[in-house]
Amino acid sequence: MSRKMKAGIYYGPQDIRLEEIDVPTVGPEQVLVDTKASGICGSDLHVYYGEWEQPKAKVATGHELSGVVVEVGEDVSGVTIGDRVCVECFYHCGYCTYCKTGLYNLCDNIRYQSRVGHGGFAEYSLLPATALFKLPDSLSFEEGALVEPLAVSYRAVSRTQAGRGDRVAVLGAGTIGLFCVAVAKAAGIREVIVSAKYEHQAKLAERLGGDHVIRITSQDVRGEARAVSGGSGVDAVVDTLASAKTFDDALAIVRKAGTVCLVGGYTGPLNVQLRPIVDKELRMVGSNCYGYTGLKTDFEASIELIASRRIDVASIVTHRFPLEEIAKAFRVAADKTSGSIKVHICQ
Repeated sequence: MSRKMKAGIYYGPQDIRLEEIDVPTVGPEQVLVDTKASGICGSDLHVYYGEWEQPKAKVATGHELSGVVVEVGEDVSGVTIGDRVCVECFYHCGYCTYCKTGLYNLCDNIRYQSRVGHGGFAEYSLLPATALFKLPDSLSFEEGALVEPLAVSYRAVSRTQAGRGDRVAVLGAGTIGLFCVAVAKAAGIREVIVSAKYEHQAKLAERLGGDHVIRITSQDVRGEARAVSGGSGVDAVVDTLASAKTFDDALAIVRKAGTVCLVGGYTGPLNVQLRPIVDKELRMVGSNCYGYTGLKTDFEASIELIASRRIDVASIVTHRFPLEEIAKAFRVAADKTSGSIKVHICQ
């Protein structure tokens, strides 16, 4: 293999450029993956806009990826050259209290991909072997790159503890919101309400099983949710948008003793009304990435959902670009008026 590779490198807010850099050297417990597909995540857009810190070194980010293992470092077991894989976005140590109890997303020694090696916005990704999951042959690389966001949604819905007879509201119809709708329906949740800003999001929410889609440009979230629930409120809410408005909406539409799960990417403090949490004795939970839910990892459960064809994950991919057009891909992903939901870099 050539020891040079193309990579998307940040140079400041809304400035990502394609460069030729060295292929990284594989160290102990690491694996080099020939990247095949990678998605632009909402968190990538926070970095793109400069709302979250950009890497100071020339490191390609991108954590929603799939590919083929081409090199394996020392002390790696369970992964071999030629394996088709997808990847979690972080390294966890495996020996701290949180790792030992299945909450490895809260690992005391957690390190995110951009701190460890190159991610999916490069021809080759340098990854910790412990972050890899093998893909069944029945899954395409595109589907493999969607395991990561599906696992985020799977955990968020699971954190609500909603059951088959419940009514769940999902605020936001981006990737995570749409996958929350799909996961809830696959789990047998009785009724799913979802709010959407753009018509293309609303239509896809309906396709993925949303029973009631609230188009927020012409409908009121609180009024519609009240009407659907007969005035009693929904059993659980998943807020994917991380805004003061949606936080307040979530507290308003959930029933007494209901659950609100926050899974959005917060970029600053919010001015919100907390009184409903006390008055209605609400259960508030956060959901951070993925770990174990029960006896399975959220990644394993998500791979099974895709392989069983219970969720059509590829339906959310609206745009595909080669790595050479990564700057354009980010502009499209950032502009929802383009009709974008999930933008993929394909190699």
